[in-house]
Amino acid sequence: MAGAVLSALNTRLDPPMLALLLQQLEAKIIFVDYQYVQIVLKALEAISAAKAKSPFLVVIGDSDPGDFSTTQEVPPRNLDYDSLLEMGKLDFEIVNPIDECDPITVTHLCGAPTILNMIAEAPFAGHRPLPTKVDLVIAGALPPIEILDKVHKLGFNVSHAYGMTEALCPVIVRSLEFDQYDCASIKDRNGVHNVVMEGVDVKDPTTMRSVPADWKTIGEVMLRSNTLMLGYLKNVRGTQAAFKNGWYGTRDLGVRDPNGHIRIKDRAVDAIFNYEGDAISTLEIEAVLASHPAIEATAVVGRPDDRLGERPCAFVKLKEGRTTSSQDIIEFCGVRLPNYMVPGSVVFGDLPVNSTGKIQKCV
Repeated sequence: MAGAVLSALNTRLDPPMLALLLQQLEAKIIFVDYQYVQIVLKALEAISAAKAKSPFLVVIGDSDPGDFSTTQEVPPRNLDYDSLLEMGKLDFEIVNPIDECDPITVTHLCGAPTILNMIAEAPFAGHRPLPTKVDLVIAGALPPIEILDKVHKLGFNVSHAYGMTEALCPVIVRSLEFDQYDCASIKDRNGVHNVVMEGVDVKDPTTMRSVPADWKTIGEVMLRSNTLMLGYLKNVRGTQAAFKNGWYGTRDLGVRDPNGHIRIKDRAVDAIFNYEGDAISTLEIEAVLASHPAIEATAVVGRPDDRLGERPCAFVKLKEGRTTSSQDIIEFCGVRLPNYMVPGSVVFGDLPVNSTGKIQKCV
């Protein structure tokens, strides 16, 4: 009704990133819950320091904030939410919703992988399964197999989706059949393309021809659909680089089979190539590492090697209370992977993640 465009911002963003997004959006007003005021104020300070125009700040306070004082936090020329409402017309007609209650139980749910952890660790998780099945679609990196199995036994039919913001909807979807797969295959990213997507293909980015459907020839996963974005905001060069002949290049490497299945092998920037020309999928190595009983999270990157050119290096975060050694992990991979894919080294420690929980390999 106000003629404005709403842009939701992640509450886990740090002030510098928040400041960058606000400037790029040319935001006029920012509404913020009082719990996040300090983060926003630091972002606004950064915007002012860059001599850019800051958005108007509106703070949404608590009805019973205790010792919190909205007026103490909000700088001059800005308002708290209640004060803003008092400036409007008070004689408007309230239209109550007809019915907010859903007489049918929940049947579908989607979200980030952290939802699975929350469900598995909830107090009711050890009790009887749900009265009805719930179809649960999860994107991103899947949690450990124990979590997946626990959620499945509670009555959730879990599907794994591959997609991206640029495509709006899931691109590839696969239902996880727990009785038929081991841990490594469960973590493998493959499936059939979503019917909403007009075209999902694996192409040679140079010739723009589809790669053979032999489950081994690697190409770039490309998309074409009316659900794709028109382009990147204020980034013409980036938009032109992302599209070729009407196809959006995901920069993900994949293979395909005659039945229409597509398997994501790796990010183009993450794939490892040795002197012998082998393309090593870090995702496949990570799937095997995830099945190790002591490993909670892992990321594999290429490390320069004088003899091979590049060799996998595994960064590993262990489960609380568990211990293991580099040699044990290398031997664990050695019986499950080809020799050229076995990590040559292992580094233990926490793994850096971004605001959405994805591991950052570029740090």
